[in-house]
Amino acid sequence: MRDIQLLGPVRLFQASPGPAPQQAVLAKLAGNVGRVLSIEDLSDASPASRVRTYVAGLRKVMRQAGVDAKSVLASVSDGYVLRVQPNQVDVSYFDRLHRRGQALLAVGDARGAVDTLCEATALWRGEALSGVSGAYAEHERARLTERRLVATEDLLRARLRTGETDLAAELAHLVRMHPGRESLRELLMIALVRDGRRAEALLVLHDSRTRPGPALLRVQARILADDDAFFEAS
Repeated sequence: MRDIQLLGPVRLFQASPGPAPQQAVLAKLAGNVGRVLSIEDLSDASPASRVRTYVAGLRKVMRQAGVDAKSVLASVSDGYVLRVQPNQVDVSYFDRLHRRGQALLAVGDARGAVDTLCEATALWRGEALSGVSGAYAEHERARLTERRLVATEDLLRARLRTGETDLAAELAHLVRMHPGRESLRELLMIALVRDGRRAEALLVLHDSRTRPGPALLRVQARILADDDAFFEAS
């Protein structure tokens, strides 16, 4: 378990880091590990005195966890820096695992990619930065939500490449949740063909709200050509 968790309700050394504005300060620091952030960077329209109060609150949580708070959350000139290893932050560890999974998939190690991407997606415990408001939190939440969806797609693609079947229901749910995402429709079509449901796969193409792009048209052409080799390798 990571020491700083942002992929769900925010946690600091397994404890609540305090009120939502204090969590927002932690989120900014954790998103910039090793970089000095000024009080203005951390303020989000709060007065400087309030930022200092939030930092003091975060240090209190750290001390209660047995951490040398002033070394981990250090004062530097007119700002603060969070000094932890990047992998102590779940977001950084998620990104690292996701990149490793993508690399394994690119070199044909689908089984290794599945294991790595499963570990990455398991780090999520709900909505990122749950309960934290402010412009930074909203931007990060949107960015991380997209990253989670990409990792989920990569995991499903890797599972298909291991020869796993019966993924159509899971993919159909994701397509309903993200109807404009063509890459999910492509995976769904492949999964349906793998399950022997070619007619349903072709319907996925026509259910799209937008004009099908090259990837979907390529899958359609392979279905119509009865290209089993393509679907076995996909």
